[in-house]
Amino acid sequence: MSTNKDQLFLYYQAGDSIAKRDRAFMEMINDPKNPMTNADLKALILHRPAIYSRYKGFIGKLI
Repeated sequence: MSTNKDQLFLYYQAGDSIAKRDRAFMEMINDPKNPMTNADLKALILHRPAIYSRYKGFIGKLI
Protein backbone atom coordinates (compact mmCIF):
# COMPACT_ATOMS: atom_id res chain seq x y z
CA MET A 1 0.00 0.00 0.00
CA SER A 2 2.78 2.44 0.79
CA THR A 3 4.24 1.89 -2.69
CA ASN A 4 1.16 3.46 -4.26
CA LYS A 5 1.44 6.45 -1.94
CA ASP A 6 5.14 6.76 -2.71
CA GLN A 7 4.46 6.63 -6.44
CA LEU A 8 1.71 9.21 -6.17
CA PHE A 9 3.99 11.47 -4.14
CA LEU A 10 6.74 11.18 -6.78
CA TYR A 11 4.22 11.87 -9.54
CA TYR A 12 3.05 15.11 -7.91
CA GLN A 13 6.60 16.06 -6.99
CA ALA A 14 7.65 15.75 -10.65
CA GLY A 15 4.67 17.86 -11.72
CA ASP A 16 5.62 20.55 -9.21
CA SER A 17 9.18 20.54 -10.46
CA ILE A 18 8.06 21.03 -14.06
CA ALA A 19 5.67 23.81 -13.03
CA LYS A 20 8.45 25.63 -11.14
CA ARG A 21 10.76 25.37 -14.16
CA ASP A 22 8.06 26.68 -16.50
CA ARG A 23 7.24 29.52 -14.10
CA ALA A 24 10.92 30.52 -13.91
CA PHE A 25 11.14 30.49 -17.72
CA MET A 26 8.07 32.70 -18.03
CA GLU A 27 9.59 35.13 -15.54
CA MET A 28 12.79 35.24 -17.60
CA ILE A 29 11.03 35.99 -20.89
CA ASN A 30 8.72 38.56 -19.29
CA ASP A 31 11.31 40.37 -17.17
CA PRO A 32 10.57 44.12 -17.49
CA LYS A 33 14.22 45.20 -17.31
CA ASN A 34 16.04 42.44 -19.14
CA PRO A 35 13.71 40.05 -21.02
CA MET A 36 15.13 36.93 -22.62
CA THR A 37 15.89 37.29 -26.33
CA ASN A 38 15.82 34.73 -29.11
CA ALA A 39 19.63 34.70 -29.03
CA ASP A 40 19.60 34.07 -25.26
CA LEU A 41 17.25 31.13 -25.65
CA LYS A 42 19.26 29.64 -28.51
CA ALA A 43 22.41 29.86 -26.37
CA LEU A 44 20.65 28.21 -23.43
CA ILE A 45 19.40 25.39 -25.66
CA LEU A 46 22.93 24.79 -26.95
CA HIS A 47 24.39 24.91 -23.44
CA ARG A 48 21.74 22.81 -21.63
CA PRO A 49 19.52 21.07 -24.19
CA ALA A 50 18.01 18.66 -21.66
CA ILE A 51 16.42 21.59 -19.83
CA TYR A 52 15.84 24.31 -22.40
CA SER A 53 15.01 22.43 -25.62
CA ARG A 54 11.44 22.08 -24.36
CA TYR A 55 11.09 25.85 -24.96
CA LYS A 56 12.35 25.87 -28.55
CA GLY A 57 8.86 26.82 -29.74
CA PHE A 58 9.44 30.26 -28.27
CA ILE A 59 12.30 30.98 -30.71
CA GLY A 60 11.12 33.65 -33.11
CA LYS A 61 8.52 34.92 -30.66
CA LEU A 62 10.93 36.66 -28.31
CA ILE A 63 12.70 40.00 -28.77
